[in-house]
Amino acid sequence: MSRCVRMGPTLVKLALRSGVTAVLVVVAAGCTGGTDDGSNPDADVAETVDEGADVAETVEEATDVLDAADDGAAADPTAFRLTGSLATARDTHTATRLPDGRVLVVGGESTSGAMLASIEIFDPASETWSSGVSLSVPICNHTATLLADGRVLVAGGGPSNSVGGPAPSGIEASAWLYDPATGAVSAAASMADARSAHTATLLPDGRVLVVGGATNAASGVHGRALDGAEIYDPAADAWTAVAPLAVRRFLHTAVLLPGGRVVVAGGSDEAERVFMDTEVLDVAAGTWSAGPPIAESRVFHVAAPLPSGGALIAAGKL
Repeated sequence: MSRCVRMGPTLVKLALRSGVTAVLVVVAAGCTGGTDDGSNPDADVAETVDEGADVAETVEEATDVLDAADDGAAADPTAFRLTGSLATARDTHTATRLPDGRVLVVGGESTSGAMLASIEIFDPASETWSSGVSLSVPICNHTATLLADGRVLVAGGGPSNSVGGPAPSGIEASAWLYDPATGAVSAAASMADARSAHTATLLPDGRVLVVGGATNAASGVHGRALDGAEIYDPAADAWTAVAPLAVRRFLHTAVLLPGGRVVVAGGSDEAERVFMDTEVLDVAAGTWSAGPPIAESRVFHVAAPLPSGGALIAAGKL
């Protein structure tokens, strides 16, 4: 596994003004051509690229629809401009768009490899960052999910190992809630299993499905892959176990499909096997079924829902 692949930049779609959107790119430390020792001076830079109101669903379409720029003038759709920089260079963090258009960045690892508890918030109006209240413990490889009420659920996390996968110790079961209205961070109920490099998917009913990931292991380079899944109910502040996956995995993807189903694809395990299978959860029935395999086994990949009701799975490592 390549550590640099795991440390790719985090992208968040912004709404800057009527008819114009932009993509905020929070560049990962150590993966813009520099090293992992902090020698890369651009590791904490955030950038934006302006785009039109219609966002491309695939990379190939992107250059056809990116057409808006500052003050409505034409611009090179492939050009980026610098925004204000993060206070702390970081990777394996999360970036979540808040209801008011700001972007919440949580945790991650510093250029020295130390996990971070700090929070930073990007304001697209001023293109500047401000510091938020820190978490109670430092985390990376966690998830951050925007809830229906505007709060953000931050769950799990743990350190990376030397090859970019989840380390075998220091993995958290803890969860937190960030309230953008007050800026406060409060403890949420903990998951049944400590996990990192997992997925978290917002369900149509407002609950959050957490699947797989790695948990603490007695030995080895990676954490032990999990088959377990849990659902968080924000109204009750409680987790409920659901049926397990057929295949234990971490560094997979999960996408919400029409009808409330969730498809999980690819991933890896502590033996560094890389999977090409998919599993589909029927949330109402609480059961998993085998989905169609992807063309190639993938880990460190990305996935997104398509308007047709399917999912796009792209890139990654074979």
